[in-house]
Amino acid sequence: MAVPPSSRGTYALILAADCHQELSVGKLGTLVVQPGLYMYVGSAYGPGGLAARIARHLRNDADKSLKWHIDHLRAVTQVVEVWWTEGEEHCECDWARAFGRMRRASAPRAKFGASDCSSGCPAHLHWFPRQPRVRAFRRHLAAELGVPVADLKIRVQRIEEPFASQVIVTLKRRKKNANVI
Repeated sequence: MAVPPSSRGTYALILAADCHQELSVGKLGTLVVQPGLYMYVGSAYGPGGLAARIARHLRNDADKSLKWHIDHLRAVTQVVEVWWTEGEEHCECDWARAFGRMRRASAPRAKFGASDCSSGCPAHLHWFPRQPRVRAFRRHLAAELGVPVADLKIRVQRIEEPFASQVIVTLKRRKKNANVI
């Protein structure tokens, strides 16, 4: 089972919503959540990289602060899959545009996840009535980047409770070992 690495990169959370509800998302306002799948794109360039950021999103505890827009949506959805790619190049906006161009995609709330985006992205969250295939996403992303599909290395991990626990335990081990001199 693959665990996201501690290196930097771009990721997408695939979140399932099973009921209709209105959700307050801080200063952004209200998000109308409807049944279906949400694709949220983020980047991980801070300490711990992809492993730390994805582990934070997978945590489902009441003590987690609502730091980002996704934290609000995460409280009422279930992460079912994570897609990621490693690299120093910031691709978050390219990923968001690629998702936005896919068939049946809609941006449910303007600026969700993109309130500080300097590229003018309408949103970094897209809704789909059913889950898009990674193969279709890779075609759209390759077109967005102007590169061959074969050049895109995107890892996919289906999320199950043991996987979430494995990511968190791996992070704790890395932290503990980092303090050893």
